[in-house]
Amino acid sequence: MVKVGPTTDLFKQKLLDINVWAMTLILALVLEQASGSIVTTVSARNVDTQAWAALGVMALVFGMLLGTTVGILALHVLFAAPYRYWYVVVDMVFITVPLFIAMKFIAASLIGTPTTQLRLDDNPFRIGATMIALSFVSLSIRDGIVLPQIPIPYRLKRLPLIAVTLLHLLGALLFFSLAVLPGFVVYVAVTATLGLAFFFAGMFAIPAIEAWSGIVRQPVPGDVATRT
Repeated sequence: MVKVGPTTDLFKQKLLDINVWAMTLILALVLEQASGSIVTTVSARNVDTQAWAALGVMALVFGMLLGTTVGILALHVLFAAPYRYWYVVVDMVFITVPLFIAMKFIAASLIGTPTTQLRLDDNPFRIGATMIALSFVSLSIRDGIVLPQIPIPYRLKRLPLIAVTLLHLLGALLFFSLAVLPGFVVYVAVTATLGLAFFFAGMFAIPAIEAWSGIVRQPVPGDVATRT
């Protein structure tokens, strides 16, 4: 039996801090990878529509990584869901790293020269789409484990929790479909962009959701009391 105390809680908080910094580093690496593809695409004289859409998917991967980082902070800091030791493995091995690998394969799928049309190579793009879909599946599983652990004073009502999980499941379905049918990349890119925009709109609306849900913030360990 593991004794839980201030030292254990502090260690878990440090794990969360390290994980967020690691995800921030991968965000920078993804941005660096995307910048090369942006230059290649913009410099090409003739770019296929699917190649432009693939570039949009790369932007979505960056947005998804950013959204995952923000979501983890919201769950474990704002809503005080406990952060377990093995979440580091889940967050990095099954969510963040696959998205970085997906970016590599999508970048490799853009083929062409300055004198020929820049087009989409289906084979590496399928792998990239599959990695994105697997990340969404991992997020859905994480939802099912973490969301019920939000303490009652912070707990959202059922509808927003279901909406978050369904959004991740829809993302998995979309990108698994894209791995099978890369020709639908334009439609998937537009749909996924709308879903990501919905997610960030929801994050910005958290204060209103808290008020609607009747959440009253209670002091938690680590809060600093201020004198009035």
